[in-house]
Amino acid sequence: MTMTNPDALQRIPPQFRTVDPEEISRHMSSAFRPNRSTVSGGERADFSHRSLHLGGASIHQVRYGRAAQVDAPPFEPVVLAMFTLSGCATIDQGDGRFEAPAGSFCILNAARHLKIGLSADFEQLTVRLDSATLARALLESGDCDLRGDLAFAPCAYDLQRHPSGFARFVDCICGELSRDASRCTTPAVAPHLERTLAGLLVTEFRHNYSHLLEADRRSPAPAVVRRAEEYMRERLGEALGMPELARAAGCSPRSLQQAFRQFRHTTPSAWLRLRRLERARELLLASGSDASVTAIAYACGFTHLSKFAAHYRLRFGESPQQTWRQARTGAAARITTPRS
Repeated sequence: MTMTNPDALQRIPPQFRTVDPEEISRHMSSAFRPNRSTVSGGERADFSHRSLHLGGASIHQVRYGRAAQVDAPPFEPVVLAMFTLSGCATIDQGDGRFEAPAGSFCILNAARHLKIGLSADFEQLTVRLDSATLARALLESGDCDLRGDLAFAPCAYDLQRHPSGFARFVDCICGELSRDASRCTTPAVAPHLERTLAGLLVTEFRHNYSHLLEADRRSPAPAVVRRAEEYMRERLGEALGMPELARAAGCSPRSLQQAFRQFRHTTPSAWLRLRRLERARELLLASGSDASVTAIAYACGFTHLSKFAAHYRLRFGESPQQTWRQARTGAAARITTPRS
């Protein structure tokens, strides 16, 4: 496939234009990730940058107007998904060097030192996603217990030979953004688009957790895992230890740990924590609930409120208090709004 809407952002006046190479580095460091951009031969640039925000994600169209080099140290909070619209980029992340010509797509890893050589006619369309959003998408896709950085394969994908749902979705969003009446950037829509982009990225492209997602789709869990899961679901508010879970599952604690590692790619305690967080969110969102955040946390088996809040934010991208306030505000609005 080719991007049918590569110029969708052209309707937006450039947020930034310059001919000064020094200004390019400062601007790109704030817009993407810290870096040093150098225009070849010390020439004046013809740089332009347009962007739109979708919740915590953003879409950018960038043109340097001259051959350039980019040197960016590791920056873990951000992952960049880059479409080459014209020209060519030569990318070195320390784990592999590859070319990204026009019509290709690649993912620039957050935890890698990045060096890019850009041709004079290079132009890019880049989706900027928070690493935390991708981590949540990976948890939702397979309950994977992340033990390290998420690292995508160092390669460029030819969109003609390997079309993807991610590319089609970005193309669709860009087409919609070209409309003056588009609602994509509104708070009611943008966060959903952000989550979909993150979910497509972690499920469609190779990374260091792909084998866990594939194994989860191929292998049904054995009876000991299913019995332990059922036992935990029925007792989310109770204090549960490994000996008790193992007895309920009908195996030793060590065997249960190994089974969860093999078939759920996590531990029984981490799996239980995710189910408790999901139940807590259900209760926080319940419009008829008058329970406090503290009461809900305790009811779902959390005894350390600070840890509950930290795990909740990682899983859902907001604090428990934010969810609770939003639910109560919405309920109040429904009560006070007269029916037609």
